[in-house]
Amino acid sequence: MTPRRLFSSLTIVWAKPDYRTFFLLLLVSSIGTSASAPLIALYLVDRLHVPLSLVGLYFVCQALPGFVAGVMIGRWSDRWRSRIPIIRVASVSSAIGWVIFAFSPYVWLDYAVAVVFFGLGGAAMGQAFAAVHDVMTRDDESQPGLINSAVRTGWSFGFVFGPVLGTMLAAHAGFRIAFLVPAALSLANLVLLRGVDIPVVARRDDRAAPEGFRSNLLLYLFAALTVLVLCGTAIKNSYLPIDVTTHLHGTVGLYGTIVAVSPIVELVAMPLCGILSLRYPLGRLIAIGLGVATVEYFLLSASTALWQIYLIQAMDAWVVAIIMGLGLTYAQRLAPDRAGLVSGTFGSSYGVAIVTGNLIGSAAVPLLGVPHIFFLPTALCAVSLLTFLGIERASRRPVEQNVAAASSAR
Repeated sequence: MTPRRLFSSLTIVWAKPDYRTFFLLLLVSSIGTSASAPLIALYLVDRLHVPLSLVGLYFVCQALPGFVAGVMIGRWSDRWRSRIPIIRVASVSSAIGWVIFAFSPYVWLDYAVAVVFFGLGGAAMGQAFAAVHDVMTRDDESQPGLINSAVRTGWSFGFVFGPVLGTMLAAHAGFRIAFLVPAALSLANLVLLRGVDIPVVARRDDRAAPEGFRSNLLLYLFAALTVLVLCGTAIKNSYLPIDVTTHLHGTVGLYGTIVAVSPIVELVAMPLCGILSLRYPLGRLIAIGLGVATVEYFLLSASTALWQIYLIQAMDAWVVAIIMGLGLTYAQRLAPDRAGLVSGTFGSSYGVAIVTGNLIGSAAVPLLGVPHIFFLPTALCAVSLLTFLGIERASRRPVEQNVAAASSAR
């Protein structure tokens, strides 16, 4: 796997206008998301004096509507003419929400903003990848795993710059100014989508087919195990800033560099995983990623020094590259004719994980404390690995039966 081969995977995406648009859309969106995400918990605790046990409630308020919207919009969008309008609506909603959040003097209003304005964010992400799938289907793309991973690299690029930008603005200009960055970048998405119109690729109506029900069931199970893995991300996003600044005696600025480690490594890991998917089965790669996630959180729960956090963040990059970069392609194979449902469900798994992870974290942190709270995602990732092995076996069975039937017919 030479650097030239890695670079060529990105040039494939950049050379095609539709792919390039969504690569830039993810880049701009991730800069805004990553600039604000490390600051929210610190802002709520240090500036608004929210109790530590209630910090997770904010992320629940943000994620629960996003989960509902993601699944519902995902199902509906398969019957729309285009998915682009809902992405535009979500961008405007996020911009308005961040402006209100930045200048709100009340805790309850910040929580209300999370419910009312930020819920569409997860749905927009799912619809973006569903639109990419429409492009790939329309153009008979032969390497969807590589394209999904390369487009997803745009999200990783943004996380390189966003955390440093957000923490530096918060340190020198204040939290409120820092929260205006995602508002401006959300509006920038409208510029990127100007003139873009990608028709939804019609699917056959196989709702009554038994195999359709089976593929939906496997899809939901796969989304559920993704939730278990991402619960660890939710717990880490809420409590790692506190672990670094309180227990490991780091600074807010230093935490920004820690957050940036994972996306920097992802710049290599994401396209490399796409290339590996051309040579090795997706199931084997995802199982490896789940195993790495289990080890990652075990090490995080026992961490005692800042340098260990940097190494753990590098491990996390490979987990993200495999689970989020290749997981969408795997999910699309489970239900190939339901792009909106697949992308909406898979994209909403992060929202469900935010809700579940923060509820678990809020309940457990008084008992376990930080960093021992990370023992919980260690166990959840181990369960997800076992669940995936069952899904992989079940998804192979129809293929093996078809091969056997074909051999008998000959």
